[in-house]
Amino acid sequence: MAERNSFKFIEAISKSLRAKILLAFFGVAMIPLTILSVTLYRTSANSLMDNAFANLDAVRAIKSNQVKDYFGSIENQVKTFSEDAMIVDNMRDMKSAFRNVRVENDVTETELAQYRQEVRNYYSQEFGTEYEKRTGSTTSIDGQLTPLDDDSVYLQHLYISGNPNPLGSKEVLDAAKDNSEYSKLHGELHPIVRSYLQKFGYYDIFLCDIDTGDMRWYQLDGRAIP
Repeated sequence: MAERNSFKFIEAISKSLRAKILLAFFGVAMIPLTILSVTLYRTSANSLMDNAFANLDAVRAIKSNQVKDYFGSIENQVKTFSEDAMIVDNMRDMKSAFRNVRVENDVTETELAQYRQEVRNYYSQEFGTEYEKRTGSTTSIDGQLTPLDDDSVYLQHLYISGNPNPLGSKEVLDAAKDNSEYSKLHGELHPIVRSYLQKFGYYDIFLCDIDTGDMRWYQLDGRAIP
């Protein structure tokens, strides 16, 4: 009886030792596996990060080239446009026509005051309402009118406040129905500039007199400002 109990005791100890030994072997085996897993994870993470940065560099290079090509294309278009003989001749002739427009139409001081008020009303009402709707802020009426001399006020009357087309379609008017050389020249040039603006997707085109600062402004939303 004592021998049987002794055997069971030894067997129990043996099982316990065997379990502990197996557990120890398992633990020892897991150490290199854990190290290997961590190493592989870090290697993969670094590889993914390197690939991500490489892709970002490639995208940056592509975008950079696209931006350079875009502005290079615009520069070429502007140069070609400014060298066009019709544009050059028209701008030269408009220089004097711009200053004769009131004389050719016999505009009196009383009429000019009325036109100035009509232009002011346009900026404060039709244009001002749309501007506030789009931006959430109001525009300075005096800031729009103060820089304008009498010739500019009269032309803004002809082509903006007196333009029968609604805001957003002012560019439809090729030439005002007055007797000025300016409007004749405007009628010749305006369709060409408008077509150029629309074909190339420009928002604004400015034609500037570098000697006087006088400007003719063609805008896609319809505000063609002489």
